[in-house]
Amino acid sequence: MKRISRIGLVSVCWLAGATGCTYADYGGLDISQQSSPPLSLGTPVEISRDSISIPVGAAVLVKAVPFSRNDQPYTAHDDLRLSSSNPAVFGLFEMERTTRIVLTGALVGDACLVVEINEEEVDCFQVHVTPQPTSGQ
Repeated sequence: MKRISRIGLVSVCWLAGATGCTYADYGGLDISQQSSPPLSLGTPVEISRDSISIPVGAAVLVKAVPFSRNDQPYTAHDDLRLSSSNPAVFGLFEMERTTRIVLTGALVGDACLVVEINEEEVDCFQVHVTPQPTSGQ
């Protein structure tokens, strides 16, 4: 996959003398749940606009798509990379060549889903790994 950096794109725009040349400006990450962990875990996965809660021991498939603040959308040429700021708290497994990832809750705590686009870190999406309910709840 070819990577085009903002600096490279701005340079091309400047060299071409293009005054209306724009590029996508990170506005956030749309995350949608694609699977559910077993009900036996007792606590559902919750996804909000800026965070994910997942029970320890659970795995969930999600789709993560960046969106732009301006009229220039992200394309297949933009390189989206996601990683865990603390793999001891939650793991992340990317499905090759897609925007689908599997998140696994490993240890109760908080960490970031680090979002990089075209080799630039643009966001820290909060991931909360919650305890499983104790028996009797």
